[in-house]
Amino acid sequence: MPEFLKWVFTTLVFLLIILPLSQMPVRLTFEEGSIIIKKVVGRVIIPSAVIVSLSEVPGSTFTKSTQIIGSGGLFGFIGRFSNKGIGEFTALATRKKNLLLVRTIHKNYVFNCDRRRELLKTILEVRPDLQPVRRTDF
Repeated sequence: MPEFLKWVFTTLVFLLIILPLSQMPVRLTFEEGSIIIKKVVGRVIIPSAVIVSLSEVPGSTFTKSTQIIGSGGLFGFIGRFSNKGIGEFTALATRKKNLLLVRTIHKNYVFNCDRRRELLKTILEVRPDLQPVRRTDF
């Protein structure tokens, strides 16, 4: 195999498999007043002080969204998406169940949380001024 084709193949494997896999969320915690989404490589920290609103969203959110960049299924829904109701958002979801939309003053996030009601309760203890929306269909 020519050297150029090896380079192209290696680059494609990196871009299509390794890079999306590295961004896959593996754990969600609430520590020191922040939502922390740990990924295979790195983490996303959402301080409760910047949260504007919280709402549950259905799995159809991804069906009704346009993928801007990222993975739309192989390793979950990871990357930037756009939706008429939400606007642009960063997705960090491994599946279409138990989705939570967190709007901040800077950006919007959609991620899975199996214990989302517990997380909402914890955030509201820290930020009693927030009023969560029960469920929003976008």
